[in-house]
Amino acid sequence: MACNPVRNRITKRIVASLVLFLLLASSGTSGQAVERRIDTSQCRECRLSVTRIATLGSLADSVSPNWFGLRVVPLEPGFLVSSSSVPNRLLRYDERGRLLGTIGRPGSGPGEYQLILEVTPGNNDSIFVLDASRRVTVLDSKFRAARTFNLPLHPRSAAVDAPGDLVITATDYSRERAGWPLHLLRADGQYKMPFGKRNPTIDPNRPSVDRRKFTILKSGDIIASRPDRYRLELYRPDGTHIGELVRNAPWFPDRSFEAAAYPNPPSPFIEGLAAFTTDLVLVAAVVPEVPTHRSIQRGEGHPTTVTHLNRLYDSIIEIINPASGKLVKAVRIDGYVIDVVSPNIIATAEETQEGLVRIHVWRVDLTR
Repeated sequence: MACNPVRNRITKRIVASLVLFLLLASSGTSGQAVERRIDTSQCRECRLSVTRIATLGSLADSVSPNWFGLRVVPLEPGFLVSSSSVPNRLLRYDERGRLLGTIGRPGSGPGEYQLILEVTPGNNDSIFVLDASRRVTVLDSKFRAARTFNLPLHPRSAAVDAPGDLVITATDYSRERAGWPLHLLRADGQYKMPFGKRNPTIDPNRPSVDRRKFTILKSGDIIASRPDRYRLELYRPDGTHIGELVRNAPWFPDRSFEAAAYPNPPSPFIEGLAAFTTDLVLVAAVVPEVPTHRSIQRGEGHPTTVTHLNRLYDSIIEIINPASGKLVKAVRIDGYVIDVVSPNIIATAEETQEGLVRIHVWRVDLTR
């Protein structure tokens, strides 16, 4: 009988989903999260490629993005960008990277922003814009302000789940919420509950203890990770902690002191997670270049410019199967991944000799 590749792929997906279901069921029965080490025996027949699809930013543009605070949302077609260089407007680009215009203006009224912290896609082609004033503006498919609501705490990042609720990361020092890294809110901003691994103390040497990078899977399950540890935490949609996947990589050692890119030595960080496919997760980590374990010397400029970040760091993109606990494939690229844009799109930045920051948008493809 001839082999049917489509049927084989469907069968593999069903099996992977069944394995993940059994893992969730067993953890729910025992009431304890399951910890597993990630199997690093990669798929030999697979190829992971990273292809540049657009460059945003030109000397001819009236406004340009910056790498700091960068958020990129893919449109059909094009991109929507927020960054610290234009704190109260969104930049709209076509699919080739040409600036089409800006959205929003300074202020506190409808369609106005003070300092944009996060931009994330919602349901029905909507876009959620989170402002430092704790106000959320929901844009419709024509980028008009459809509704606004306020949040009960200051968010770092956010994502919208299938029912339309908000999952956010935030640090809150109230008695009820202190130490919880993740928070679930209703679609109107009403607080539902905190969740995640609660940290009862504040450690000045580990500021990332109560911070998380996270993504929401098609199933509604949530995968999160501290920036300073390669440890994927798995949660049900209701916040129940169901397991952890630990990656013991020599280039990402556990450490008692969390160092930034300056002073020496620079440290690795998890920069972003994404639901790559229905059953696979993309992990973007930034790691110091092996020959570059040194401090920035006097006269070389500010240590946290994108030029120095690219000089100090490479990025490693890995595709993980949470159900099997296996590393499917990995690839190392030059430079610092600034943002994980969507399930298979990442962004890097570079600074030109004229001082212009250009954003490169890349597509990540896994072929078998």
